[in-house]
Amino acid sequence: MKSPTQRVLFALPLLKAVHTQFVPESEARLQAWRAYGTFVGQQLTAGVPLTQGKDFIYVTPPNLAAVRGGTPCPDSVTNFDLFALADGLQNISAPLLDTSGPSYIDSLYTYLQSVDLKTATPTSAQLAQLQTLTNTLATAENAFNTESNNAYNNYLADARAQATHQTFGSWVNQHDPLYTALQRQTKTANTALQNYETSLYGPQYQTLSTQRDKITNQADDELSTEPGAFFGLISASHAGSSDTTVFNQWTDSFSTAVTLKLSMKGLGEFNIGAGYWDVGNVRSTYSSLLLAPYGKDTLTGRVRLQKLLIGSEVGLTITINDSGMYKSVYQFIQDAKSSTGGGFSIFGFHFGGGGSSVTHRNTTDVTFSNQQEGGQIIIAPSLKGVPVMLGALGRAL
Repeated sequence: MKSPTQRVLFALPLLKAVHTQFVPESEARLQAWRAYGTFVGQQLTAGVPLTQGKDFIYVTPPNLAAVRGGTPCPDSVTNFDLFALADGLQNISAPLLDTSGPSYIDSLYTYLQSVDLKTATPTSAQLAQLQTLTNTLATAENAFNTESNNAYNNYLADARAQATHQTFGSWVNQHDPLYTALQRQTKTANTALQNYETSLYGPQYQTLSTQRDKITNQADDELSTEPGAFFGLISASHAGSSDTTVFNQWTDSFSTAVTLKLSMKGLGEFNIGAGYWDVGNVRSTYSSLLLAPYGKDTLTGRVRLQKLLIGSEVGLTITINDSGMYKSVYQFIQDAKSSTGGGFSIFGFHFGGGGSSVTHRNTTDVTFSNQQEGGQIIIAPSLKGVPVMLGALGRAL
């Protein structure tokens, strides 16, 4: 983490000579985000060259994604949230990070299910037996899952167990023999199915089966439709409407009159390592897949995030040394503030209505400071226990 007193400042690049009264909103936005992106890229790479087509840098608005953290928060909870962010795969062809991308865990499992081991085609009788064993396992799993839910509810309702902090495993061994029996039955059915599949498809199938089981047993607990919408500079929305209005009255003095200073208490880089369940170089290890519709290459064209840039207590100050421009911005934000049920966004920070309570801030977090020439828009630092993602480094699978 960096020094608690560190303040990060990035200056906007100068525009070429512009002889019009206003700068297009898209041009102003591009300058601001490009400066921010340069800062994020420098932090993630430390000057190490990237491989074109293989390494990808993603720049995220400061309030796009948050994690739980801080002194009172266990490291396991913070790590859970960080991994959940990194689990979403990105498209090689998409320049913006999508927090709702398909899960790497699920995609890896599906890929392993699609591997073609080049074995002989099973007979009808063998396929029928395979289906019977599969159905037996499904029935056993359903029965166990039902009993598992019942047992856990009974455990929570046991006042003595809760008062003595008895673990669920200890409690269920004493009070629910059916749970243990159904669990054993499920394991037996799973073993029978795997043994039969190995007899059909050869010893390499056992390796695949083991890898899939690791994903199921170890990875499951580690676990925006329009990402570009977050990249406006200043915008507003009104209650009952899906339309967004952007501030588009930046004058041609934008590049020299406007300064954005991003401040933070701490800045950390988090490497997302491979879990014990992961399968390295899976696409080259298993390059042959079953033909569609049986096989699905869920990893081609995908990027997996490997490093996250996380800032804590992140705030922003926009200084506008142009009285006319500052008054226009001030009025635009004030109008958005007074809109009942509406909200507004400033450089990725969202205020007011809409969104989740984690990523949206109160309108009172935005204040103004008048100066002799223009003024400042000040966004208070984010909460101590809610660090936010500023960017990510990914690598193509």
